[in-house]
Amino acid sequence: MTTTPTTELARFLASPAATALGLPEADVKTIVERFVDSCATFGVAPRFLDGSELHAVVGHVLPARFAIGDPLGSHVGKVLEAFVEFTDAPRKAEQLDALRHTVFEAQEAIRTGQAVHHGHGHDHGHEERGTPFVRDMPKVGRNDPCPCGSGKKFKACHAKG
Repeated sequence: MTTTPTTELARFLASPAATALGLPEADVKTIVERFVDSCATFGVAPRFLDGSELHAVVGHVLPARFAIGDPLGSHVGKVLEAFVEFTDAPRKAEQLDALRHTVFEAQEAIRTGQAVHHGHGHDHGHEERGTPFVRDMPKVGRNDPCPCGSGKKFKACHAKG
């Protein structure tokens, strides 16, 4: 029998794991439903996400499903951790690790409305802001002689390609 995200959510809400959270059932349901809806972005059921997909869902997609400053944001981590623990996900350990490394990012994004990245490879090549790049040598112009010594213009030599 295959378990749909809706069935899994219903089973989770009826479980001692959900009750142990000490939150109103409606709040737990809202958080998990928003997580499940966010997973649909990838076309994958939550239990089949790998660690990087879970990170993308929790850190980047899920915060947009909350209003800025939504008080439910502070409970996202413990609710989703309990939900992942409850599921029979084949990559549960990988998911929990990704969740634990991403939850602060998600909670801060919900709290402030700003995306937050903390040194986990998301800098996309950007240097620390505030430190300008300074060249060691003057920049070679397109029409300057190529520094290789060929006698050709830079644009016709090493800038070509």
